[in-house]
Amino acid sequence: MHSKEPPTNSLQIAIIGGGIAGLTLALGLLARGITTTVYERSASLREIGAGIGFTPNAERAMHVLDARIHAAFKRVTVQNGTDWFMWVDGSYQGGSNKRLDQDTLIHRMYLGERGFEGCHRADFLDELFKMMGRDTVQFCRNLESVVELGCGEGVELRFTDGHSAAADVGMPTSYALTNWGIQNVVY
Repeated sequence: MHSKEPPTNSLQIAIIGGGIAGLTLALGLLARGITTTVYERSASLREIGAGIGFTPNAERAMHVLDARIHAAFKRVTVQNGTDWFMWVDGSYQGGSNKRLDQDTLIHRMYLGERGFEGCHRADFLDELFKMMGRDTVQFCRNLESVVELGCGEGVELRFTDGHSAAADVGMPTSYALTNWGIQNVVY
């Protein structure tokens, strides 16, 4: 395990979904000595989509969870060409060659000296995964159901391949909730 501290208590957390949110949550828990397992339905970690950017508040949250998360982001980040977020009125209906700076500026927000930084999702996910212990992420685990075991007994996660796992707490990521049809899983 590559966490900052070895597990120091018997609490078992199960995270459903091995994307950026799942791995970030896992690293934050592991850094606090909490035993955590991530269950991912695919055979490997892969990220769809192109880029992702984080606000200064999100970057501060990375530090709070585990400073290594923020360092991983900074290793793959690319700085944007401007120090400002700009919102413009894009309702212009004229010709297709109208320049952006001719649109009506609605609002702009200063992003700080380094401006807005972003990265490719897959690059960030790879950096996060490098910090995980080999046994922390279980692949090919497509969640079928979660059964509450009783008062204070935790939950049993049942997977479509017939495997099951016990945990004190089951936490689905938002991707797992919306794309796997999971409902009412956190106990």
